[in-house]
Amino acid sequence: MTLISASAVPASSKLRLAILYALRYQKLPTNSIAGVIDALIRNGVTADRARLVYIMLNFAGADIRQDDLFMNENFFSRGKTALKGLKVSLYFTREVMLMMRELRMCIRNIHLISLLRSIF
Repeated sequence: MTLISASAVPASSKLRLAILYALRYQKLPTNSIAGVIDALIRNGVTADRARLVYIMLNFAGADIRQDDLFMNENFFSRGKTALKGLKVSLYFTREVMLMMRELRMCIRNIHLISLLRSIF
């Protein structure tokens, strides 16, 4: 609330801050999103622009997102992200191994073809 009430902070930055607050604390029962929006309006942000907070919650809120945006839901959310990275890494490693096997087979076939050409 200190930054929202500061006169040196531009209205667009206040609005961005309010949107980030709303996205992060949307699921908490103690959030004060309505209070933040009221503070925006009291401190120079038009009511139409302040409604963008609710629009952003409808567009990218917790019910719409697949994952926890800020990784603050629980302890295991960090481990889940690490496992996703590992899964991608394993997939990439498997694909590289398959490509190397195909490349080896191509090289062997080229040697075989050149050997056959030299014989015939």
